[in-house]
Amino acid sequence: MPEADIATDDFEARVAAIGSAEVAVGIPTFNDARTIEAIVGAVAAGLDELGDTKAVIIHADAGSTDATVLRARGSANLPSKFLQWQAGTDTNPARYTAATPSSAALRAVFDVARRLGVKACAVVDAGALGLTPKWIPRLIEPVRMGQADFVTANYVRPPFAGAITSGIAYPMVRALFGKRVRHPMARDFAGSAGFLDYHLRQDLWTAELPPFGAQLRLTTDTLAAGFRVAE
Repeated sequence: MPEADIATDDFEARVAAIGSAEVAVGIPTFNDARTIEAIVGAVAAGLDELGDTKAVIIHADAGSTDATVLRARGSANLPSKFLQWQAGTDTNPARYTAATPSSAALRAVFDVARRLGVKACAVVDAGALGLTPKWIPRLIEPVRMGQADFVTANYVRPPFAGAITSGIAYPMVRALFGKRVRHPMARDFAGSAGFLDYHLRQDLWTAELPPFGAQLRLTTDTLAAGFRVAE
């Protein structure tokens, strides 16, 4: 099973220096140089809407071979609390062991957010060009206010877009769990501290999953565990 290397000493030092945060937003990436600057900017602006809330952005890269890492780091108007983790940049024993680099990146987001003691952690898709700053409080606030443990995005799409989701995944999840989660494979979601703790203990990270498989597994495991879910 391949292993994703832990963060560099500089990353660990930055985590220690930040110490704690109330909310976090994770941005897992892989060759997203075309979109990452816009995504980081939208996330930073969205966190500004939360006022004085102590927040951190966690950029976890799964080993991009393009300019994703440099463009994320150099994005304009970054808040001071910006953490950047890269798979394969250190030879120390792996902290974020996973079957795939993408799973390792997501696990890194969850682990760091938990170490910082956040009440709510959102994750956004680095390729979501439609993401706006308002997405961030809409994902985070229901969790931070104790109204839900898991908030998943409900996208507005054309009638015949996303046929697999609307025709297969959504009806299957509704039939199995009795919950209406219209986009169970959504890459934009938020979870509570309990949600993070639960999933860090599961075997999601070591499973060989197809594209979007991790998102679907995350949703179904959350529903099976009885967490409060909102859209």
